[in-house]
Amino acid sequence: MDCRQVKQEEVVERYLLGQLSESEQEAFEQHYFECPRCLEELETYRALRDELSRRAAEIRAEPARAPAPLVWRWAPAVAGAAAAVALIVWLWPRPAPPGPTPPVAQAQPAVSLDAALVELAKVEPPAYTPVILRGATDEAGRRFRDAMTHYQKGDYAAALPGLRQAAWLDPARPDVHFYLGACYLLTGADKEAIASLKSAVGLGDTPYLEDGRLYLAKAYLRTRDLAAARGELEQVVRLASDREEEARRLLEQLEALTQAPR
Repeated sequence: MDCRQVKQEEVVERYLLGQLSESEQEAFEQHYFECPRCLEELETYRALRDELSRRAAEIRAEPARAPAPLVWRWAPAVAGAAAAVALIVWLWPRPAPPGPTPPVAQAQPAVSLDAALVELAKVEPPAYTPVILRGATDEAGRRFRDAMTHYQKGDYAAALPGLRQAAWLDPARPDVHFYLGACYLLTGADKEAIASLKSAVGLGDTPYLEDGRLYLAKAYLRTRDLAAARGELEQVVRLASDREEEARRLLEQLEALTQAPR
C-alpha cells in the first residue's frame, strides 16, 4: 500500500470507521508505521472525530432550530490540530438567535446522563516503571521500551505505533496490550482501547488483570455500553484487589445515574 492508494481509496476514513478488511488494515498499519505523512493525517482525523464526539452532549443541550442539511465528508489532509479545530467550529450548526421572552425564574439545569458518564469515564495515565533487564532483548521488547519513552513524556499518540508493533510481534505480552489500550483511551480512540484491553484481560491472571478490567469498564462507559461496564466493575470487586473500593464506588454512581429520573 502506498500514499496514492491511501488517498484514492479513502483508506484513513475507512480505517477509523472500522470498514477495512483484516488484510487491508494490516497493510495500512504497516504503511503508516513507515510514512510520517499518513500517520499525521490519521492522528489529525482521529482528533477531529474525538472532538466532535466530545461536544455531542453540549450540542444536544443547545436550543433546537429548524433542521438544515449537513453534509459531512472527511476534510483533505490538514497541517495540524489548529486546522482540525477550525473545521469543527465551521461544521457545527449554531442555534438561531433567541427572540424576546418574558422573564421567568431560572431553574438549576439538571446534569445530563451523557455529561455524568463522561465524568465517570475519566482516566489517569496508569503508572509505568521501566524494568531493566540484563542480556538480549527481543524485537517486541525493544519496540515496547522505545514506545514507553514517549509514554513517560506524556506523548501517548507517539507511543501508539511502537506499541502496536510490539503487540503484533508478541501477542502474549499483557503489558503491551494494557499500555496500548491505555494510550488509546488517553487519545480518545475508545473502540480500539476496548479491543486492546480485552486482549490484556484475556491473558488471564497477570499483574495487569485488575487494572485492565477497570480501564476496560471506563472504555465501555465512554461508548455507552453500561451493561458491559457494570460487568467489568463487578469482576474487579470479585477479585478483591486494590482496585475493589474504586470499582464499588463507580458501581454505586452508575446505579444512581441509571435509576435517576431524566
